[in-house]
Amino acid sequence: MRRIRTRGLVLLAILTAGLWSAWYLDLTPGSLVPGEGALSVAREFLASAFSPALHAEGTGASLLPKVWEGIVRTVTFAAAGMSLSLLLGLLLGFFASSAWWEGDPAGAAGPVRRVLRRTVGPSIYFATRTLIALMRSVHELLWALLFLCAFGLSNANAVLAIAIPYGGTLAKIFSEMIDEAPRDAGNALRASGASPTQVFCFG
Repeated sequence: MRRIRTRGLVLLAILTAGLWSAWYLDLTPGSLVPGEGALSVAREFLASAFSPALHAEGTGASLLPKVWEGIVRTVTFAAAGMSLSLLLGLLLGFFASSAWWEGDPAGAAGPVRRVLRRTVGPSIYFATRTLIALMRSVHELLWALLFLCAFGLSNANAVLAIAIPYGGTLAKIFSEMIDEAPRDAGNALRASGASPTQVFCFG
């Protein structure tokens, strides 16, 4: 009952804010009906969409080679950016996972290893989590604008603008996949004193 009452208050507040905004902006249903000039522009726009120009205005040169060149460039930038983001995601995803430092059934024998697991591991984990959150919270267009203002127009800036946000997204996905993977085999190997390579391969 309390949850329903709270939800009703929230909906009432949203409705009140919407009505006040409409009154403040003097919105009326009549303002949504376009005039004859707007309708003619819309008709011209839709007509042009179904009959695109295939030649450059004035020169008469064909636009198809330019279109093909733009497609190839777009695919090239996308492939380079996603390849780099995949590498970033794999690297950061490992350090953003808690599987490599947490929950050792062998007790992390030795005082040095215990200190590393209690201090270095969590520090790297939280720092990497913060980094990938910052990477994926900024849109690639903003990264591109930042690099453009800082370093000028170049192909490397375009690739980095794609790789940084998607690298952060892939790092989050990979870290969650690692954390959710079964650890029984890895824990058994740690308890038996297996080498770090064997432990990494099995979990």
